[in-house]
Amino acid sequence: MSGSLGAGVDYGVRRIAYAVPGAGTVAELKIPIKAREDPANWYRLANWLGEQVAAHDIDAVAIEAPIEGRAANVQTAVRMGGAFGALVVALVTAGVPLIWTVAPSSWKKEICGFGAAGKDDVARWLAWSSPALSRVCCSQDGVDATVLGMYADLALTRMEKGEQP
Repeated sequence: MSGSLGAGVDYGVRRIAYAVPGAGTVAELKIPIKAREDPANWYRLANWLGEQVAAHDIDAVAIEAPIEGRAANVQTAVRMGGAFGALVVALVTAGVPLIWTVAPSSWKKEICGFGAAGKDDVARWLAWSSPALSRVCCSQDGVDATVLGMYADLALTRMEKGEQP
C-alpha cells in the first residue's frame, strides 16, 4: 500500500464535498433546492462522485457518519439516508477498496485533537496545519472533506505499519 491515497467525503442536503489531500484537490457539488426532494438526484450524486474518484487511484475513503440522535425531521432524514446510500454505492462501484464511516467526534479528535471541535475550530486547524489545502477549500464542507481525507491517509499509514486504522 506504499503511496496510498485517501479521500474524504462530507455531505448534506445542500452540498457534497470530496477531497483528496494527497493530491491537493477539493471538489464540491451544490444541490439545487428543488433537486433535494427528488430521489433521481441521488443518481446524479453517485455519478458525480464516481467521476471524482476516477480522477485518482484512491485506496480508502472516509465519509462522515450520518448524524444520529439529532432532532431532524423525517424528510431530512430520508434525504440524508438516500444521499449516503448513493455515495456508498458510487464508491463501491468505482472500486474503492476501503470505505470508512467515521463519527464526527472521532475524526475531529484524531486529526484536530478535540472531538467536540466546532466548524471554525476545524477550519483554523486546517489553515494552521496545511495552509495550501486550506486555500483550495471553497466552503466548510470542503474543509471537513479535506480533514476526513487526512483521517483516511492516517488510517492507511497505520495499516501499512500493521497497526489498527
